[in-house]
Amino acid sequence: DRDSQVNQMWNDLWVFFSENQENSTEYFLGSMVIIADPKKSRTFEVIDGQQRLTTLILLLAAMRCLLIEQKIDAAAETQDFYIRAIQTLDRFLFNQEGIGLVKKLKLKVERRIGTDYNRVLEDAIHCRNCTELDRLPAKVQSIADRYFRNRDYLSGQLKAQLLNPKSGRMESDELEKFNRF
Repeated sequence: DRDSQVNQMWNDLWVFFSENQENSTEYFLGSMVIIADPKKSRTFEVIDGQQRLTTLILLLAAMRCLLIEQKIDAAAETQDFYIRAIQTLDRFLFNQEGIGLVKKLKLKVERRIGTDYNRVLEDAIHCRNCTELDRLPAKVQSIADRYFRNRDYLSGQLKAQLLNPKSGRMESDELEKFNRF
């Protein structure tokens, strides 16, 4: 669907990034309305902006998956780069408690219909496909499938913009610039 909100968001981000690489211009992604959870410190409920926030998480997941994919075939001297880059994205995506052996998503998706969308989001972030989609009710399947389609769409866009067409390897400088953007 060429006119989906995810496609439009990507196009807006990429055009802005491409036109403003040399400037320190800020990009307004839209407003978000959040409220603090009085029962839990440092916990907030997103009232408006859930889709944008989830899509940004899926963009980070797509970047993470691309780095993991590129790391597999990377030369030994660049392995540390990929490991550090993946760890950096992990800090954006996960809360690390204690010594950091257990990663917990920073974004928790709550639905009141009994479906654990957090599990779906975790699968998307960990570069997996959801193997349990066929066990979910049709409406829930559609929503869960959208997480993976959006991650894969964003991954495809990153590959189209950041991979060298001849070598199939990532243009690390461009990813670094985009990440800083």
